[in-house]
Amino acid sequence: MRKTDNFEAWSLLSACRKTGGLAKAAAAESLDLSVASRLIAGLETELGVGILDRRVRPAVLTETGTRLAVFAQKMVKARRDALELASEVHALEAREGEKRTLRLSLPMNLNRVTLISQIMTYEDRHPDVRVEISADSGLPALIAGKTDVSLGSYYRPDPRLFALPAGICYSFIMATKKYERKYGLPETIEDLKHHTILLRYTQNLGYSNKLENGTETYYIDRGHRVQHGDAAACREMLLASEGLAIDLTPGFVSDYLASGFVFPVLKGWHREPWHYHVYCRAGSQDDKVLRELMAYVERGVFATFANQWQFWYGKLGIPMPEGFVPQSKS
Repeated sequence: MRKTDNFEAWSLLSACRKTGGLAKAAAAESLDLSVASRLIAGLETELGVGILDRRVRPAVLTETGTRLAVFAQKMVKARRDALELASEVHALEAREGEKRTLRLSLPMNLNRVTLISQIMTYEDRHPDVRVEISADSGLPALIAGKTDVSLGSYYRPDPRLFALPAGICYSFIMATKKYERKYGLPETIEDLKHHTILLRYTQNLGYSNKLENGTETYYIDRGHRVQHGDAAACREMLLASEGLAIDLTPGFVSDYLASGFVFPVLKGWHREPWHYHVYCRAGSQDDKVLRELMAYVERGVFATFANQWQFWYGKLGIPMPEGFVPQSKS
């Protein structure tokens, strides 16, 4: 028996079961009766079984033909469903091609869960807009037109840019238990000179070597052993117990803080606050769709900070930074 790929014959067989005979099925399929008869005959030859009882007029399905017709109906339905799905996918792809794309740059040193949720809500409100996210593209890429919106942990006035304040974040000095066992811990801020400090690259626009504790300040200067890296590199060096991290946000190491693997050092001392801003190119702030994306990012940043650094300060018993006033946002 040869396997048939004659779908037209199977479709006709399905119609025979539905209409009760070959003549009505041929009419339903817009076929001449002679053509319909040849299609069924060809299917009978391929399958090696009788499908039509031609001893009666009009011809009707045999018992075997009736059983085969059940499968034929399933085949026809499956094909119809597949074609509908393909049509929907084609239409969706066509719409995707017509979508407006907004490119958003986010800092690597940030737990993005809440922020991504805000962006997904934004896309639900704007089904004709797709948001593409990149990591740490920064303001140069925004100015060059490679991104449309950029979140930065700093404020940089520039006539080519429009900036929307998004929130303040504090990060405390961190160490691991293994580091403590190997090297001990600083007891005073001046003891940092005897430890390896992990800091972001100086080229980073959010770079700072300033530590604060109330009205006191301390600078990580050339008299310190410093290892520079991006946020990911600083985190890996911290987890490898190679130094004390100064400027990692708590959300970036939240799992390790929760387990106690990472803990705060010199409680009360912190890097000067991060002043997050959402940027776009000057003039783009008048674009309502883009400006709404900036607002969603701003709300996501605020919620992220409210749920992260303040939570960890409270949980780890770190005094709140002097002068900080909790804010609420509707």
